Amino acid sequence: MHKSSMNAETYKISHYDYDIPKQLIAQCPTAKRDESRLLVLHRKNGRIEHRKFYEIIEYLNCGDVLVLNDTKVAPARIIGSRATGGRVEGLIIKEINYNTWEVLLRSNHRLKENEYLYFDNNTVKGKLLCQHDTGGWTVKFEDRKKFIEMLENSGRMPLPPYIKRNPEDKSPEIYDDKDRYQTIYAKKMGAIAAPTAGLHFTKDILQKITNKGIKIAYITLHVGLGTFKTIKEEDFRQHTIHKEFYNIPNEAIETINKAK
Repeated sequence: MHKSSMNAETYKISHYDYDIPKQLIAQCPTAKRDESRLLVLHRKNGRIEHRKFYEIIEYLNCGDVLVLNDTKVAPARIIGSRATGGRVEGLIIKEINYNTWEVLLRSNHRLKENEYLYFDNNTVKGKLLCQHDTGGWTVKFEDRKKFIEMLENSGRMPLPPYIKRNPEDKSPEIYDDKDRYQTIYAKKMGAIAAPTAGLHFTKDILQKITNKGIKIAYITLHVGLGTFKTIKEEDFRQHTIHKEFYNIPNEAIETINKAK
């Protein structure tokens, strides 16, 4: 968009409102990753094609570089209780200091500083230290080893808010959220949401891409709280975006620059 054509309307979030019929929001993944639908927009003439994702290889050419995000989604949703017995839901954002974590918490009643929360049948105990401007809490857990074990064993995948089903409700013969809400090349733990564009790649597609003379470069960006945080300001330029960790290895930089 040219600067001359940008006006106040351009920056209003209401300018981008659109309705998605609920019945068109898939609540479960396709049986096979690469059979998801692929929309192709031809920039030169605006023509649109509806294809299958495995056909993406047709639009990649020898000499191109495919850049993939190797972040890995942590099973960051945890369920616990307060000393009063009330239920509390948590979403682990990141480790701030050793065994001190930023956590989004939801409870029926207001949470208080210095109160304790209990998880995993009361085997994991955390103390609320303070609340952030983002709405999250700083929580210090008593035993880091037990906390990590709890995440690995009973933590749930942080499915997007438009998925209106219980993460435990699944058909094992078709999919498992801990497997399907993760790219096949996920390697470095730290995201609280998947880089969803990459969910449809399979080992077979990546092999065919390599065989066609296309190079693959891996970078890391841990998708963070910003992906969940609602933009409340009408002028989205006033919205504060949550910081995210990223790392671009020298090898990837060289590969990308050489292709450019």
